[in-house]
Amino acid sequence: MTLGQKIRAARKSRGLTQRQLAGGDLSESFVSMLEHDKVRPSLETLRILASRLHVDPADLVATEPTPRRHVGVKLELGRALLRQHRFTEAMEAFQEAERACAPDSPPETMFRVRVGLGQALTGLGQYELAERHLAEAQTLATSLGRPDLVARVASATGYLSLRRRDLPAARDAFARGLDAVRAASPVDVEFEGALLNNLGRTYSDLGLPAQALECLRAALERIAPLGDLVTLGLLHFNLGVTHERQQAFEQARAHLEKAAALFEAQESLRLLGTVKRSIGILLINRGQPAEGAEVLQQSLALANQTADDLGRAQTLTELARASLMHGDLPAARAQAEEAIRLSVRLQDPAEAARAESVMAAVCHREGRVEEAEHRYAYALREFERVRAADEVARVSREYAFLLLERGEEAVAARLFAKAFRAQDAALAAR
Repeated sequence: MTLGQKIRAARKSRGLTQRQLAGGDLSESFVSMLEHDKVRPSLETLRILASRLHVDPADLVATEPTPRRHVGVKLELGRALLRQHRFTEAMEAFQEAERACAPDSPPETMFRVRVGLGQALTGLGQYELAERHLAEAQTLATSLGRPDLVARVASATGYLSLRRRDLPAARDAFARGLDAVRAASPVDVEFEGALLNNLGRTYSDLGLPAQALECLRAALERIAPLGDLVTLGLLHFNLGVTHERQQAFEQARAHLEKAAALFEAQESLRLLGTVKRSIGILLINRGQPAEGAEVLQQSLALANQTADDLGRAQTLTELARASLMHGDLPAARAQAEEAIRLSVRLQDPAEAARAESVMAAVCHREGRVEEAEHRYAYALREFERVRAADEVARVSREYAFLLLERGEEAVAARLFAKAFRAQDAALAAR
């Protein structure tokens, strides 16, 4: 690890910004250049920095033993890959770091390994394994008495809950993380912004746009000055989704296109594919299925290029909806079938159920009413099992209308009642 990398790692571990480390006698730009190894500090500057970082100056310039240096490099690599959503490679980096750890490795190092593995496994959909690693990280953070580490594991746990679609649990975890990061001294403004961004996204998914926008605007104040284009892109993406849910389509599209431009500039192709999918959905919801399908095809190409099977499944489900709106039933069937196949292989029951509900609508239009009933019933059971109240309400309503057409008023009435109860449950969870 270079001198600049050591200074940056020590600053980050203590929750300091570059401006705070610079203090009144150094410039923020000097600290930035130093961390990127573009300048060399004098001995006096090195002593000042070491004092502010609470380390011995010799520790900053000493050569580390090879295994320890290897662990540090792999941990940094894993974090960089996580930011790009390259979860398989990130997991491999954290596993290599774990294998290289000595028995007497510092607890903070093991914490970073556990959190990193938990985040990578969450991204890969291996939720139970991720949960075990994050539980170990929580134990380490508590034993160390470090609010900054408590905030890190709370953030990772919130993301896990978000992927599981347990939105109330995600909201609570991100709020805990925000409390913890604000309890640290000094406050890590960059990480505070990231937590506000995730909490805003969760409020948006919960159908609470006012709370979402409050969090996201506060996040923008913290993130915009830092020049982190990927984080800024994620923030614009969340703002776009939130504005779309408020029916503010022009604002939504403007934020989504900003996010797409930022991800393209950083060559974050998987994230770019996610944004393209949202733009495609936005166009379809505005009654422009042909234009939406064209953008969704771009999203699908990016998912194929980055081997993002979950992205492929989600995009194929939306393409099937677009094809259904266009009246192209053979295309809708083929797209929904492939989405179901991928979701089942990925063991993602919620995405499989979404694709099944689209396939049910296709069968209904084709006159295959019994198959449509079977698929609606399957999707409804899965959504109930994963406690996706909004989806339970939607599928119950669609299924009820199909049964009304068949003259089964009593069963349809029960399904409408279930839809209302699910909608009430979703509102209560918010």
